[in-house]
Amino acid sequence: MKKLLLIVALTVLGLGLYRLYLAVAVPAFEPEAGYTLLYNGKTLEGWRAIGGDASFTAEGESIVGRHGPGANSFLRTEAEYGDFSLKMQVRWDEPGNSGVLFRAQQRNGSGRAYGYQYELDPSERAYTGGIYDEARRGWLAPLDNNAAAREAVRLDGWNDVEIEARGASLKTWINGVPAADIIDGLDARGFIALQVHSGDSGVIRWRHIRIRALPGMAAPGDTLLKPVEWQSENLHALEFSESGLSAAFSGARGWLVSRRLFSDAMFHMRLPVCADPTLLRMRYRPDASGQQPSFAEVAIYADRAEARLVTAAGEKVFEAVALERAARPFLTGIARGDSLVITLGETDVLRIDDAGVPERGQLRIRPGRCGERFQITDLSWFSLREQSAEPLFYETLDNSPAPVLTPAQALEAFRVAPGFEVELVAAEPLVGEPVAMAWDEFGRLYVVEMRGYMRDAYGADSDQPVGQVVRLSDTDGDGRMDESTVFLGNLVNPRAVAVVNEGVLIGEPPHLWLCALPSPDARCDSRTAVGGYATDVGKANVEHMENALRPGLDNWLYNAKSARQLRLAQGELAEREGLFRGQWGIAHDDYGRWFYNHNSTWLQADFFQGEDLLLPDQQGYPEGLGVNLTPLPQVHSVRVNPGVNRAYLEGTLRDDGRLKYATGVSGLAVYRGDQFPAAYSGDVFVPESAANVVAHLALEEEGLEISAEKRLYADPQWGERDFLGSTDERFRPVDAMNGPDGALYIIDMYRGIIQDDHFLSDELREQIFQRQLEAPLGMGRIWRVRHVDGAQTRSAVNLGDASDTELLAALEHPNGWTRDTAQRLLLARDSKLAPALAALARGTATVPALHALWTLAGRSELERELVLALVTSEDAQRQIQALRAGRTLLSAEDYPGLVKQLAGAPVAVRLQLAFAMRDQTDDARVRASLLELLAPSLEDVYLRQAVVRAVHGHELVFLRELFGSAAISVAADAPQADDARALLAALAAGAYRSLRGDLASEELAPTALLELLALAKSRSDAHAWQQVAMLTGFASLAGEQDFRPAQLVEAPPIFADSTVSEADPLWRARLAARRAFTWPGDELAAGIEPLSPEQLALTEQGQAFYAQCAACHGDTGQGVAGLAPALADSAWVNGPPEWLGRIILQGLSGPADQTERKFNGVMPGHGHLPALDDATLAGLMTYLRRSWGNTADPVRVEQAAGIRAASAGRARSWTAAELQQLPYDRGFKRFEGKYVMSFISMTVEQKDDGLHVSVPMYGGGLMQQVDDTTFRVQAAGEDVRVEFSVEEDGSVDTLVVHRKGEKINLVRQP
Repeated sequence: MKKLLLIVALTVLGLGLYRLYLAVAVPAFEPEAGYTLLYNGKTLEGWRAIGGDASFTAEGESIVGRHGPGANSFLRTEAEYGDFSLKMQVRWDEPGNSGVLFRAQQRNGSGRAYGYQYELDPSERAYTGGIYDEARRGWLAPLDNNAAAREAVRLDGWNDVEIEARGASLKTWINGVPAADIIDGLDARGFIALQVHSGDSGVIRWRHIRIRALPGMAAPGDTLLKPVEWQSENLHALEFSESGLSAAFSGARGWLVSRRLFSDAMFHMRLPVCADPTLLRMRYRPDASGQQPSFAEVAIYADRAEARLVTAAGEKVFEAVALERAARPFLTGIARGDSLVITLGETDVLRIDDAGVPERGQLRIRPGRCGERFQITDLSWFSLREQSAEPLFYETLDNSPAPVLTPAQALEAFRVAPGFEVELVAAEPLVGEPVAMAWDEFGRLYVVEMRGYMRDAYGADSDQPVGQVVRLSDTDGDGRMDESTVFLGNLVNPRAVAVVNEGVLIGEPPHLWLCALPSPDARCDSRTAVGGYATDVGKANVEHMENALRPGLDNWLYNAKSARQLRLAQGELAEREGLFRGQWGIAHDDYGRWFYNHNSTWLQADFFQGEDLLLPDQQGYPEGLGVNLTPLPQVHSVRVNPGVNRAYLEGTLRDDGRLKYATGVSGLAVYRGDQFPAAYSGDVFVPESAANVVAHLALEEEGLEISAEKRLYADPQWGERDFLGSTDERFRPVDAMNGPDGALYIIDMYRGIIQDDHFLSDELREQIFQRQLEAPLGMGRIWRVRHVDGAQTRSAVNLGDASDTELLAALEHPNGWTRDTAQRLLLARDSKLAPALAALARGTATVPALHALWTLAGRSELERELVLALVTSEDAQRQIQALRAGRTLLSAEDYPGLVKQLAGAPVAVRLQLAFAMRDQTDDARVRASLLELLAPSLEDVYLRQAVVRAVHGHELVFLRELFGSAAISVAADAPQADDARALLAALAAGAYRSLRGDLASEELAPTALLELLALAKSRSDAHAWQQVAMLTGFASLAGEQDFRPAQLVEAPPIFADSTVSEADPLWRARLAARRAFTWPGDELAAGIEPLSPEQLALTEQGQAFYAQCAACHGDTGQGVAGLAPALADSAWVNGPPEWLGRIILQGLSGPADQTERKFNGVMPGHGHLPALDDATLAGLMTYLRRSWGNTADPVRVEQAAGIRAASAGRARSWTAAELQQLPYDRGFKRFEGKYVMSFISMTVEQKDDGLHVSVPMYGGGLMQQVDDTTFRVQAAGEDVRVEFSVEEDGSVDTLVVHRKGEKINLVRQP
């Protein structure tokens, strides 16, 4: 007995000491930053018990609830909470049903508790973390389909409980595992309560109860109680009150249709109900054809509700739900993402996820006929999108409605550069929604009206035939149009017009119409489809389709957002493929050089004719083409710009509220008129419709290259402004042109909405609604910008009745429009004009000579003698254009002499000479001439490109001749070696392309490719750098879209050579180039990186060490059951080296799943063994990763050393969970970051499955690796190539996006 008492005493003493230890050793719980404890650890202050008779007590750090008699019992907070994150820990001392109510209520203020409940369920059902609607609707989110959450609960320890309530979004977690994620709208605020369920068991502990307020996610929307917000069908006039709307019925069934298309939104309203049902439809939107709509619908009767879902997949009818009778039930409707909930009173009539409805749609209501009138009351809505806790910067600016100004008022709103003035040429009703225009020879203006563009904030009815082309005439010669004639109507989004000798060409997707003019005043009563235009209609949005139809110096019509050039010949349309240029608008200078832009680049230029360089089946922007002349496109408006897309993004607006970078660049004009002072000749004027400005860029030339400087002008309010700006937000300049009077003309679409629906953000859409930018439609202006000191005439030059002599004289006119028009008209004259044109081509003035030259070419009257005379003149522009226009008139015999004669000519001339030789490089004399042209200018990238283009199809023989010449006989470290490398890489890539043909072919490759590889291999020893250069060229092709490696019969000698060291540059070069070739048994094609001699030696070293491991893991890596895990086909072996290295060094403790096998033992570490140095560790890891069918990448010694250093302080073995939580680098860490260009940003992030990219509004996804620095990704339906630029120190500061041949440079943010 004494012994028993002693044991009891010692036990009591031990428990006391243990409690004392806990009191001293366990620190008080500290909540995370931002969280507040709801229980003070001492008393239940701030809480009170309600409901049944269970007890709640404060016991140290825990609140303990014990079951008792009566109904469900609750301990509720006195305070109420709305949007929050609530965390706590829960433990069962005795199993019993329980829960945590949140946003809870009490009936009649003090009665039964009800509302959302986080379930605490210790039964086999294991619904802990589910959401139950206590004393109301029952289960909202049971966990039948969430096995991970059901398995996460711990019945023998503490559980981490987390609840997030934001707006209509309710989310729960159990022990970090997501449990429920639903939407609901019945309670936005309420108390928190701990529940002990009625019954005979249950003791529950809660501790560390803490809460953090979160930003709301249910922001009240603008009132819907305004006439502008609704369209009514078959209803009498709507009447509005402070809380609702009403109307009388007409004869037919009537619908209320919202103006808005709602996305993530919640609606509240009271509806009339009776025997005749009231129908409510959410997310209503017709399909792309405008026919079959999709929507969720409830039909509400007095005693029941019936729901159905109509989508492209079909119709689903839900079981009818009984309702308590109420004269005007309160409806809550919620749509978030693809989930929908509609509740009447306290009854759900529809709750569905993965509904398949459109991402946004109308709200449509058909009131039941419960009387002569209907009334909808308590109508409101809430946006469920992410909300900022504080107003965003753009929301603090002047967001008052943008007034509609008359033309006279709009003139007063302009601020133009000193010395200039703005005049009105045409306005509504003569013209509406203008987007393009062209003058005819009589000075009349053909204007394209895109009246179907963005007729509301959602682009509805954009396919309606409301567009047209009007002809404006100035009948009294005062410079202002006073007559408008519809030339061709009933068009769907027409977008381009050009006056040609055969009539008028009009681009209306997908057609190119020719309207013949039997008389000058004829309308287009009969149109002929001569070809297609903007044929991607339906696939691309209206901003990104072919447009322009601008005549070039060479008599072809050029287009923006297109690579096509067009020309009419005897009524037939000729087409050719060229360089893909720009987005909207395009213009050339007096020398025929093309300038264009995109919405976020002011100006891009071609330093030479791109069609001379690009092959017909290739797209791209080699050096000198598509050059962005203004890398940072800052814009300087004269008003704040809250109504621009992405205004909510940091950096979009300046600190003063103005747009910082251009986002709406649209069109341009290279000034070629004679009304401005001569200093402005050749300058470029660029409209920016989002900022309501026209910018001025002055150009400079240095050799072949062009640069631009954006000119700014002092402004008393803003400090600096662009050339022309308006305080009128509806001033929407969309293009600029040179006019017949020598002035600059601006096309002003004059409207509130300028952004297409395809890219219209919800924030901007709200701006449109709040500031009444949707209407009016059908307006538009054309403005003239003049210099006050220039010529005062405003009447157009009339060349329609000009004689041949007058037209020849017009080629020398100082106004570019006059020269261009004269050239066009002379092409159609039957007179004998060649002598006069030739004389003009030889004359003293350069620009008229160019027009004469191309007029002769267009008339097929250009002669070889004149071409040679102009090519050998000392006028560079004449030389260039003569080589372009007369190339086919020159022969192989001409080039050796021309190369010598032009040896000292400007590089632009020598470049064009190389282009001219491209059709005759099968002649050895021509190739020798190219070598002679190239040798002294190897450093010139433009000339190198031209030579590579010229020898297309003959690269292999040219390479042999090149190696035999002195052109690249330089040492590897010579100053010109890098230039030689670039040349060889380009020639090798060109040779591969020419010899192989279709790069996507999987047929056996031509044997000539083996000759090319043999030539590369022959460049060895002192010339090995040349082999590396050629291999680099082969490797560059592997990144092209749809590329497939060339199929060879067997491994060629250059890739079968196993003697090249990893330290030799040839190793990496050959490894990269191998991606362009494959053969039977090619390990690289199977995704297995070949091992270098050094790696093979390390692997042998590792294999020798493995003898110590084989006793447990087996000679074949299959493992021994109960003793050691298998190594073959093991995720721990083939996964990140960071895992395998740590397992070898410190060991592994099970359980650890391996595919279908589970290891649950302890594998000891070997890091203490002296023999396992870093080299042996790397070799062992590589051996394991390349044996028994494993194919993972080798491990470098530096990697092994890094793993050892990172885990040096660890003594115990690793668990699977610990290893899986380790950060590891797939080699992509250096690429991570945010890269920006203007308002465009790309975030690159390494995830478990690879490198991911995301772009706001475009999406993103996993990038597919092409080579060490190049990846591909599908974005917005396009295949995009992303190339990271690696500096010498290994850092990455820039990436280049290759999209449709365009290169976009983005800079990494610090």
